[in-house]
Amino acid sequence: MMRAPVLAALVLASCASTAPRHRVSYDQLPDEGFAVVAEVRAKPGMEDALRAATLPLVAQVRAEPNNLVYFLHEDRERTGHFVFYEIFASRADFDAHNATPHVQAWFAKLPELADGGVKVTRMELLGNRGNTPLRSRKMTPMTTTTHKIKNIVLVHGAWADGSGWQAITDILRARGFNVSVVQNPVTSLADDVAAVDRVLARQDGPALLVGHSYGGVVITEAGDAPNVAGLVYVAAFAPDVGESVSSMLEGGAPPPLQPSKDGFLFFDPTIFPLAFAHDLPASQGAFMAAAQLPPAAVAFGAPVTHAAWKTRRTSYVLATDDHVIPPAAQRQMAARAKATVTEVHGSHAVYISQPEAVADAIEAAAR
Repeated sequence: MMRAPVLAALVLASCASTAPRHRVSYDQLPDEGFAVVAEVRAKPGMEDALRAATLPLVAQVRAEPNNLVYFLHEDRERTGHFVFYEIFASRADFDAHNATPHVQAWFAKLPELADGGVKVTRMELLGNRGNTPLRSRKMTPMTTTTHKIKNIVLVHGAWADGSGWQAITDILRARGFNVSVVQNPVTSLADDVAAVDRVLARQDGPALLVGHSYGGVVITEAGDAPNVAGLVYVAAFAPDVGESVSSMLEGGAPPPLQPSKDGFLFFDPTIFPLAFAHDLPASQGAFMAAAQLPPAAVAFGAPVTHAAWKTRRTSYVLATDDHVIPPAAQRQMAARAKATVTEVHGSHAVYISQPEAVADAIEAAAR
């Protein structure tokens, strides 16, 4: 664990006379400033390559207008072990920094060059609080974030394709995850499982499988793949063996579906915005209704043959204002799966309307 020397390094870095003009002295840092220490280690034999990829970040990050302190250190006794000391005005600025093209390009190189990804430690700023000398203050315990699972595979449901995961993808990549989005065809459950299997086969280690709505049925069936370490259901169906979407809807109000002549199920576009996405701007809901991806009726009728939640650790993001899958039904499915539940106030499109909250739940499931 890093202690006082880290804080000293931050103070020295922030007060250096060579700092760019937008940088501030330590006593000018805002109380709500977001400070982290990030570590990355090279794979054996990749020390020079990781160094070459990492050193250009110094000038690039210091040129970012929202960066307050940025300091890079390489351990002289363990070459290829890099430590970043970073301070931003807020968590939002930190996330925006991680989403910049140069940082994303660096993240993309890590699977080849780095051993175990990035370890991030959150630090508390102490030097700008009142007139108490810094040396007389006690440091509060630091929170270390480590991710056991680095690969996230996102699976969409019916009526909305994989582009709905964009905001969550950006957030998770900014936090150091490798994110893949499955474009499952929703032509049959078997076809959708095959699409997930193709993406799972491309992962370089254990993966967390995340499904929204009907996508929950898909990950339930596909989640027995050997590299699936866990499941996250987002306002999703979590069926048991022998159950299907159609059987789980029996006894309830009939959904506002408009079957096509060739067996696909359109969601009534006049109802879609208020039923599916009532917490999104009206124009966005109307566009989603016009651009909807209708599932085949056979996909909804196909029974699950394997319930992966019985053998995989499971989490559930419960949308408390869902008008498609009632929150009570979500709660029952989550309880049956013995899932860790995170309640988020949102519509059935909660992954679009509340991407930060859903991303936080996915990150927690990856630990």
